[in-house]
Amino acid sequence: MSNIIVDNNGDIQKVTISDSSVEETERYNNTTIGTNWKKFLTEKLMGECWDAHKRLGGDLPNRTFSTYNDMIDLYRIIRNDKKWNDFLVFLWTIYLSKYIWSIDSKISSSDFIAWLFCLDFEDCENRCKIVAKFYGWEEKK
Repeated sequence: MSNIIVDNNGDIQKVTISDSSVEETERYNNTTIGTNWKKFLTEKLMGECWDAHKRLGGDLPNRTFSTYNDMIDLYRIIRNDKKWNDFLVFLWTIYLSKYIWSIDSKISSSDFIAWLFCLDFEDCENRCKIVAKFYGWEEKK
């Protein structure tokens, strides 16, 4: 079962993907860390400590979640969690809502794949934030 509601700005309003994903989203929503989606990804998905001084290896900088490597690391976690297909449905809906109203409304799967993997190396940070939303992080307004 997949149900994703996206408003005209491309913001996700509601996501229902499958029973197991809904349970997982509810679990993560109960532990959402404020408005910091990068801290959410670091602690909840990567299993790493956000506070640099508490981390093994000393004062290493936090992940920026703006690089291609960070994005791919997150995609690997989704795959290992066996949620890749649900994530693709989630992303496809976001992609469609963003581009369906453009002048050039021809949407191909190859364009989607290029967007998914940031083949232009632009906006990797946006894909990382989408992963946070997929796992239940909600932006506090």
